[in-house]
Amino acid sequence: AISRIEEQIRDIAQLVSDDFGLFVKNPLEILEHHASHTWFPVQKGVALGMASVRTVSRDYFISRNDIEEEINKFLPGDILLTRREWHLTNLGIPGYWSHAALHIGTLEDLDKYFTDVDGMDGKTPSGVIREQFPHVYTALDQTDDAGARPAVIHALRPGVIVESIQAVAIADSLAVLRPRVSKSDRWQAVLAALVHFGKPYNYQFDFRTESALLWSQLIYKAYEQIDSIRLQPKINNGRLLLSPNEIAIKFDQEVDLKDSELDFVLFLDGITVGRSIKRSADDFRTSWSRPKWHIVFQED
Repeated sequence: AISRIEEQIRDIAQLVSDDFGLFVKNPLEILEHHASHTWFPVQKGVALGMASVRTVSRDYFISRNDIEEEINKFLPGDILLTRREWHLTNLGIPGYWSHAALHIGTLEDLDKYFTDVDGMDGKTPSGVIREQFPHVYTALDQTDDAGARPAVIHALRPGVIVESIQAVAIADSLAVLRPRVSKSDRWQAVLAALVHFGKPYNYQFDFRTESALLWSQLIYKAYEQIDSIRLQPKINNGRLLLSPNEIAIKFDQEVDLKDSELDFVLFLDGITVGRSIKRSADDFRTSWSRPKWHIVFQED
């Protein structure tokens, strides 16, 4: 395993020149204190190389069965936070939670949940999507290799895509948060997210770049025009950014307040392959403060 990791690192080192030693000379220090500083300035080619590298070959901790037991709890507009351990991209994403996605539901889910929303003019939600976003409708009307229909929109290396909840949520840790907004606002958030379908990935890691999007930037754009929830990007190493971890921090800071904007739905905390624990909201509150090398204490 060590030789394989070293080979992968050498391949990526060719993309980043001599400065790549910053990533490996003192991994725990880099991971905990300097990752975002070293990651954000690198070029697209490096990000492409690192995005495909896992330094451990194993199944993710959360299984398909784990997800399918919980899937009926999710609503359109819910925010998914995930973490996949031993991915080199985790080096440069601030904090523990490394990815965010928006659950929109399948076409069938959308028609069922939003059937009574005002302003449809006699159309079904899926009919509105087919009319306004034909390419999205075509993508949502497919099934993946496992027979599941897309229900999540998110930004990955291929760009802004839709995938099944199973494809997105089978990770090492998963949290689901629910914005406290009306059903009508949820519908508007879904439509606002679909506007960005097909855009490329934002390798600048800067929310001021709107022609391309990354993880929680899509969440931010979905809820940007909804007054009852405020997601505030911050300047990080000269870039305007709202990391997935900041969404978890927002929940922690607000959960005891009367005007808290996010509700807790689920936290599946992976322990080892085939074993995840369903933890409480209180457990989730502290998850954002985990060190990037948290998994070192969970695996042999």
